[in-house]
Amino acid sequence: MKVLFLDVDGVINPISFHHGSGFSGAACANIQSVLDKDPEVRIVVSSAWRRWGIEKLKEILKDNNIDSSKLEDITDTEGGLDPENRAEQIQRWLDKHKQVKQFVVIDDYPMPALDANAVKTNGYVGFTQKDADIALGILNK
Repeated sequence: MKVLFLDVDGVINPISFHHGSGFSGAACANIQSVLDKDPEVRIVVSSAWRRWGIEKLKEILKDNNIDSSKLEDITDTEGGLDPENRAEQIQRWLDKHKQVKQFVVIDDYPMPALDANAVKTNGYVGFTQKDADIALGILNK
């Protein structure tokens, strides 16, 4: 299995969109393009949005034209929802799922511990086509 760890704010919901204008159609389409180009990829939400639960997240993804059937799981919330804890939460998830062959972390927050597998987005722009190409390169190395 290949996993895309997905943050929401700053990735598919850029900072410039946070005040009621919805998610970025382009950023969502770029996430979907990764899923389309590599059908083995599954999504694990690492965002603070995971507090809403898997069913609500599936609805959010579907409403934004991202294949919600690809949502595999969410990371734990040990240590809280602060982005400073995400790398540890992702690593714990990976430690419990040895079947993962490759993974990529999509986030606007830096994660030095996972840098070789991370695509850091510009939080004001969101997930671009260039970011999608980098993510696919990581997933297929």
